[in-house]
Amino acid sequence: MLVLCCLYIVRADLIEEINSRLPEDGSLNFTGHATKYGLKTEQFDLITEDNYILQLFHIRGDRSKPLLLTHGLDNSADMFIMRGNTSVALARDGYDLWFMNLRAKNTAQKIYI
Repeated sequence: MLVLCCLYIVRADLIEEINSRLPEDGSLNFTGHATKYGLKTEQFDLITEDNYILQLFHIRGDRSKPLLLTHGLDNSADMFIMRGNTSVALARDGYDLWFMNLRAKNTAQKIYI
């Protein structure tokens, strides 16, 4: 038990050191990235029939130009907006953008009832 506690303390110190070296983008979530680029977002939580909560983000634009972007395995919606990605340009061009976090990502949560 004592060994595990010591390992946890060392690991916590390492995580703090690593986080202090990350660029700003490494500590932002989807909404944080959007805000950084001057974009306003809405977040919706979708509950599936088997009780998972999936996140859906919306950047308003021209409703006649909607786009839904979903990530592949082991990724998240953040990939579409990090570092001023193409999505920022699409938003500035007026597209109505929707981004979805799928259950394969660690952002999906299971509700136990």
